[in-house]
Amino acid sequence: MALITVPWFIGAVFCIYEATVDSAVAKRQKTAFGIIVAHEAWNHNQYRYSFAANGASYLGLGHPPNEHPAIGDQVLVYYDPSDPAKSALKDFADMETDALGPVFACLLGVGAVVFYIWQQRRKMKPPPPPIDAQASFPG
Repeated sequence: MALITVPWFIGAVFCIYEATVDSAVAKRQKTAFGIIVAHEAWNHNQYRYSFAANGASYLGLGHPPNEHPAIGDQVLVYYDPSDPAKSALKDFADMETDALGPVFACLLGVGAVVFYIWQQRRKMKPPPPPIDAQASFPG
């Protein structure tokens, strides 16, 4: 029964790891203007964009925040200067916050299952044997 909690726990660890990575990138991120080159509605409504950084061209895929740009529109791209292939249409600090969102629900699920198992085992435990008052006092 405790195996049910393993995916939730792994999910929480993964989200915390992603938030840590995004936090590190947020501290050094840079921005550049990019161009929307494709809209992939079939792929979770994502947009493909191109941008230039450090004298090279890069392609990225992501969701623009609160926008629905057309192909050819200019967008602000956030990227990691140490690895410009890691880019997004959203600030990495915001992505850090988004990654931590499911952690509470995952840990709450783990806690609920552990509590349920504890309650069930407590009900199954046999009561202690009655204490014989005369047996405990010699004489």
